[in-house]
Amino acid sequence: MTSDPSLERRVSRLENDTESIYKLIDDFRSETRSRFDSIDATLATSSERSDRFESSLASHDTRSDQVEATLSEILRRLPEPS
Repeated sequence: MTSDPSLERRVSRLENDTESIYKLIDDFRSETRSRFDSIDATLATSSERSDRFESSLASHDTRSDQVEATLSEILRRLPEPS
């Protein structure tokens, strides 16, 4: 069987191109996964902060209700103005 150098070169280039394309795809997948992992971590941190903030608000609401109840009791105990 006769070998055609031109054909062998073309096939070799196509194989190299194919390998390069697969490497680019793998690199893209890896970068994409990394970025999504980073976004997930950021969202988790934001969610934790939001939960702490909501807990803090609930605590302040409770404290505000206590202050308001105390103030109402003080006003109730004051003598009527003459």
